[in-house]
Parts: sequence; C-alpha cells; structure tokens
Amino acid sequence: MLLSAPGECARNLTLRNHPSISPLECNIRNSSITTDTLNGLANLKFSDTYQDQDGILMDPGLCIIHCADYLFIFAALINGNQCKCRNKTGLDSYTKLTNDSLVNQTCNLKCVGNSSYICGGENGYTVYNALTSISSYIAPTIDIKKT
Repeated sequence: MLLSAPGECARNLTLRNHPSISPLECNIRNSSITTDTLNGLANLKFSDTYQDQDGILMDPGLCIIHCADYLFIFAALINGNQCKCRNKTGLDSYTKLTNDSLVNQTCNLKCVGNSSYICGGENGYTVYNALTSISSYIAPTIDIKKT
C-alpha cells in the first residue's frame, strides 16, 4: 500500500512521511561475506541500527528520512522496528531475493509504526532508495567553500 500524504501525525507524536514508491527489494545477509556492508550509521559513530526512542514509531518514512538526512542512498528495515542505512556499496554483503514466495516468507513483518507497510523480517531487509522514496523530502546540501 502506497500513501503519499506528507504531514500525517502518528499517535499525535511525530510527523509521518509515506513512501511514494515501492521498496527496491527484499535482501538477506550473505553468510559467506564476513563484513556487514550495511553499516553506514556505525561509520558515523552512531548505533549501527536505528530505532525510535520508544520503539513504537518505526515505519518506512521514519527510516528513509533518517537515512536521507545523513545523505545515505539506502534505507533498510528489519524486524519490524529497526533501520539501517548505507551508500552504494551497502548491499554488497546481501543477496536480493527474486522469488516472490521467498520474498513473502522473508520480508513479512509489519512495521510497528504503521501496519500498512512491511519492515523486513527476522532475517530479511526491506530496502528503499532513501533519496527518492519520499516525494516531498528535500535532502540537505553541504556547501564547502575554500578560503
């Protein structure tokens, strides 16, 4: 289900944004690669997996905006309530599932913040393009001037 009405509030607590496009894919971790490449937040010295403070608001919009605010390309949701971010090499240690039945078995947990969406699964990541999935979102820019 795709909603595109920005500005809706969840439980009167926080502004919600909805993806205007479907997720890119459902991925599982490739066990033959030891380094987890979906670790962009850890590279910025944040907790590697982002969760909202109360653990009740996670949905694609919250994850996408969080990742896009730090200029990451990918926003990936797992376990219905967790978010990870990464740039172009972020999915190198993951395998895209292409079989619909396997996708439905792997990325099958509803988001705790909005049950209209799937937020991955126990071992599967629902992946969005963080910079293009929210039509009303404007990514921050960094202006570096030489002195």
